[in-house]
Amino acid sequence: ALPDTQVTRKVDLRMAAARMLFEMGQYENAADEFLELAEETSGETRFTAWEQGIISEIRAGRSRRAGSHIDDYREAAELKENALPLLRFRYEQAKMLAEEKKFQQSIPMLQSILEAEIPEDFRVRVRYELGRQNIITNNYEEAIDMLTSLTVEYPNHPLIAQVYITLGTVYYEQEQPANAIEAYRNALNQGAMDEYKKVAMSNLIKLYDERGLWDAAIALGKRYATEFPNAEDQFATRIQIGTFLMNMREYDRAIDHLTALLREANAEQSSEIQFWIGEAYFNQAKYQQAIIEYLKVPYLNPPTKLDWAASALWKAGNAYEKLRQNDKAIRLYERIIREKGAASNFGRFARRRIDELEAQKEAAE
Repeated sequence: ALPDTQVTRKVDLRMAAARMLFEMGQYENAADEFLELAEETSGETRFTAWEQGIISEIRAGRSRRAGSHIDDYREAAELKENALPLLRFRYEQAKMLAEEKKFQQSIPMLQSILEAEIPEDFRVRVRYELGRQNIITNNYEEAIDMLTSLTVEYPNHPLIAQVYITLGTVYYEQEQPANAIEAYRNALNQGAMDEYKKVAMSNLIKLYDERGLWDAAIALGKRYATEFPNAEDQFATRIQIGTFLMNMREYDRAIDHLTALLREANAEQSSEIQFWIGEAYFNQAKYQQAIIEYLKVPYLNPPTKLDWAASALWKAGNAYEKLRQNDKAIRLYERIIREKGAASNFGRFARRRIDELEAQKEAAE
């Protein structure tokens, strides 16, 4: 037999491995490990592993097996109905019922937990989950009251940053952008971390853009790109910074910013960036340079998912019109019709504009 210290260390290592599986979301494997440990150990270790194994079973969607284990656990531990471990199981079950859209069962279950004597940290989490489920069931007013009360009563709780993010989402859906901005800012001030911080920053950038707060959008966009260099939308955010500069009429800064991005861009991104460079020149009434930049899109870049080439041809045609070179504009519009088809949206707009330009020419003669 192994010495007691070696047995304890082996159990600790297995417990740590099971917790790691749990944190990684591998709930079935975690359940198997925890429950096996519960069978092989005794005392506090046994019940700790058993409790965590039941929670893993619930999260894995193995509700029948979890229910059987709960009955055995209750009997072995001689627990009363509202004992804390049983309430924790009920909380996990309520969350799983919500995943299955069974809110008529899950919401009363959460409410019943709040009627019991439970630790403050657990109470905060149950109230947050109840607020979240009220959002999903469109009880917005009740949800906002629940979540706001949490921020007032427990301003320093680790969950409050997440509460603010949820509030921000509700306010955004309710078309209350000022409140949404405040909520997301509060989430960042409360130390939102990892994915929650990413969501808060990303949504704030979007709101700043919609509200015309481009200075703030640029500053936060730069911070986002630095703090989340591997985010899927990191490069798109950097491109956005260029469009924010254009919205501020900082065209030269926008051109410099976008041109620098071309060195890192793939084909899709290059087409978009090149289009916005053309826009920056167009908005400065530098139409000849705008045409050069626009035409780089179809001539230098392969076809892209979003049709930047057709958009660029259209805007180059607009620029020729500004220079009163309507014949050149018409040739570009005709190219759009050839390449996109007369029945396409681009084709219809191009045909309409050709007809208008030709009508103007006949009237002038």
